[in-house]
Amino acid sequence: MSDPALLPCPFCGGEAEFENVQRGFGPGDHAWSVGCTTEECHGYQATRTYARKSEAATAWNQRSKPTRAGKCLRCGAGSEWLE
Repeated sequence: MSDPALLPCPFCGGEAEFENVQRGFGPGDHAWSVGCTTEECHGYQATRTYARKSEAATAWNQRSKPTRAGKCLRCGAGSEWLE
């Protein structure tokens, strides 16, 4: 079974990836989050966690449609992929 598809980062257009987050010490005490792989990007550190990868992917992929392309205020990367 393959991972759910992830949209590019909404801040810089970089690639997104899943992170398995340990929430405790038991066998089922883990969760999933999604974040940007570009360290300088605002979306690099994901903080919200979900029980399933599909839930994390749905949350990451849900976003409002941008009205214009621009640059990330934090890292300065362009988001030409929006055009």
